[in-house]
Amino acid sequence: MIPNDNIINPLLKEILGYINQAAVPLGIDFYVAGAVARDYHLSKMPDYIPSRRTEDIDVAVMVANEEEFIQLKKALINTSFFLEHKEPIKLIYKDAIELDLLPFGEIEESGITRLTHPKVFTLDMPGFSLLNDFTEIVQWDADLQAKICALEGIILLKLIAYNDKPQRTKDLADIQQIIKHYFDISSDDIYNNHFELMELYDTEDREYMPKVCAHVIGRKLKTMLQTDSKLKERIQAILKNSDQRFWENIFTGLSEKD
Repeated sequence: MIPNDNIINPLLKEILGYINQAAVPLGIDFYVAGAVARDYHLSKMPDYIPSRRTEDIDVAVMVANEEEFIQLKKALINTSFFLEHKEPIKLIYKDAIELDLLPFGEIEESGITRLTHPKVFTLDMPGFSLLNDFTEIVQWDADLQAKICALEGIILLKLIAYNDKPQRTKDLADIQQIIKHYFDISSDDIYNNHFELMELYDTEDREYMPKVCAHVIGRKLKTMLQTDSKLKERIQAILKNSDQRFWENIFTGLSEKD
């Protein structure tokens, strides 16, 4: 599926092309996250219209250390299309698009990335490393393939982001939006691999389908988190201690016994 230009800003495809040209010689793997990944998945519904056109892009980059991260930034800046920003993880493309390069991998210590140039900057998003194994390869145009974060992975990152900054209500809204439309995107998977859940919930409940979908999402998170028990416990606590709609169902799926 080639992303629709009416939903994904064409400039973002240009950015991915330059990142690919800079990252491949350096042996750096990367995938798209954030609002662009969300809009890509939701655009699988033919009638999806985003509430606003995305003017920034989050790209998770797997690097061994800060020196490798700086090399990637320099390679992009040397194209003359990217400008540096005061924040170490951010570049500006053609004075129009903000690019956040989110380093993960060996550069992390206990899930935390610490940068020192041009100033000290700390990034605490432990889910990025796990989600590199749960991506979709997307044909962004005829000549460009790039990975994109799984839909359930977006929810994982947003749960962490919301837990860190509860005032970020847009994370809550995005999670609810994904749950609302999840069946439209993943119905084949639900029918083929999780059909028993459709008999577990009350079909007369007006929130029947969102509950089923949230349960399935929880199962997917369980698979993603199977190698990180500490992060799994953190996500379980976030879900359990919240009164947000359908989070209880996500918790149930995440906490299922093998």
